[in-house]
Amino acid sequence: MIRNFNRMLIALSLLLVLILIAGCTGKTAPTPPSSNLPPAKPVNDPVLPAGYVILDRQVGNITSDGKPRDILLIGRKPNANSNFTDDLSLLVRDETSPNAVTVKLPNVGGYDSKLFVGEFDGDKINDVFVTIPTGGSGGIMEHRIVTFSGEPKVIFGSSENKGIVAAGRFVDGFKFELRERSTERTVAIDLISKMNTYVKANLYDTTGKLLRQQSGSVNPFGELTPVDIGRDGTYELRGQQRITGMYNADTVGYIYSIWKYENSVWIPKQIEASSVLLDFAMSK
Repeated sequence: MIRNFNRMLIALSLLLVLILIAGCTGKTAPTPPSSNLPPAKPVNDPVLPAGYVILDRQVGNITSDGKPRDILLIGRKPNANSNFTDDLSLLVRDETSPNAVTVKLPNVGGYDSKLFVGEFDGDKINDVFVTIPTGGSGGIMEHRIVTFSGEPKVIFGSSENKGIVAAGRFVDGFKFELRERSTERTVAIDLISKMNTYVKANLYDTTGKLLRQQSGSVNPFGELTPVDIGRDGTYELRGQQRITGMYNADTVGYIYSIWKYENSVWIPKQIEASSVLLDFAMSK
């Protein structure tokens, strides 16, 4: 009797195990993700038209409400194999709102453009400073400053990027005479470090007498750097411009200037002109 009962228990146990196995094998296993699927985009990246890329990105308080904004510099790559971009624009977004503000930066393009967030116009609200290396042989840089306090607008554009406007000419004694427009002052730049070059070019004789008339020019900004000179939280701009002589690669000196935004205008507060005492290209 007991032996028969034990046999029944064993049979029931085997039956229960078979039922459990059948139930498990009847379930559908989850499908593993396909390795061919593209990775998910970060939720913060906007959908851009074909050929457009994000060049730089910053987060900052640039409006009067004090909320941090996602600030993106966007450009178009005409050639996928080049870093050059044009059709630049600033895209500003509030993460709590689907709305975005776009400001176009027309007629400018370059390489490895960058953003800087700081206060420039004196209203104690940050602005957006854009640096755009043009990639030209003259080392010219384009810069833009956009304010978003109130209606967005460009407060530093292509005309401001010309910097100090001056005209120059070679004169006797291995000198370059530079006349600055806003101050109407003239300064003589010493060219003695390039004496041999100018003698070989038949611009001067060995005594320093000018053999022919030759003018020069001043390039737009090659560098423009935010500097808080007054240490009051508002940035000024320190600029450098190259003075060229017989041709664009002929550097005769530099103009250094400091600019401040006052009454909706950029005003030069300091202007210096320097001579080239040792030319890098000639010292090799």
